[in-house]
Amino acid sequence: MTTAPGYDWLSGWEKRLEAARGKSRWGGGEQTAPGVSTMPFSVLPDDVVEFLLDLDRHRLMQHDYRKHVERLQPVIADPDLIEGLAAEDCLYLLTYHIRTDRFVEGHLAEVLDRGDVTAILRRLAVIRLAEREPA
Repeated sequence: MTTAPGYDWLSGWEKRLEAARGKSRWGGGEQTAPGVSTMPFSVLPDDVVEFLLDLDRHRLMQHDYRKHVERLQPVIADPDLIEGLAAEDCLYLLTYHIRTDRFVEGHLAEVLDRGDVTAILRRLAVIRLAEREPA
């Protein structure tokens, strides 16, 4: 598991992702030839794309996240429960949302717009502060 200093860099992303809420759009769907149309696809704001690249650079994507999806279903259904997650579960949930977008076009835009991703980052910030407090 990544310790608090391992995800300090995330602190700057909350405001940028909050500002990106509602800015995703749909692309594609145009007719390119008679009877031929492109599939619609989600276009994420540049800050969101940069955030995804940063997650990869810092190796915070949890490759074993699928083992935890069933256990995290209540949180997926009710994002208000994010505030009770452990840091590791926050990373599993974040990975779940990012990976789900690969198979469910627009999923990441939806959870970004709903505020789930920024809620995860806020929860990680709370955990980071708690880990730094003297016992």
